[in-house]
Amino acid sequence: MYNSFYGWYLKCQSDTQTLAVIPAVHNTRNKRTCSIQVITDDDAWTVTFTADSFQRTRRNIFIGENRFGEKGIHLTIHTPQLTIRGNMCINGKNILFRIHGILGRRPGPVIS
Repeated sequence: MYNSFYGWYLKCQSDTQTLAVIPAVHNTRNKRTCSIQVITDDDAWTVTFTADSFQRTRRNIFIGENRFGEKGIHLTIHTPQLTIRGNMCINGKNILFRIHGILGRRPGPVIS
């Protein structure tokens, strides 16, 4: 098996803050893993998942409890380094983004 990576880059930006989320699947030799990278203006975190955490339907991608699709994203991540929970809903031309909090355990930002 060849080494490969595929992912999706999702970015939300205001005048004062930026949040990017990159869900991805990695194939290295005979091992497959998934990850979600969370990037803010001040820091970045990568959370890894097992291959069986990844599911794909016609309109959505799931990594664990996290969903990425044409109607928006839902994030639920809780690790010793990062806690994030929130939704970005795309309704026609309107985007509603509610993050209940990003809390980095190393010196990092808290966005709400």
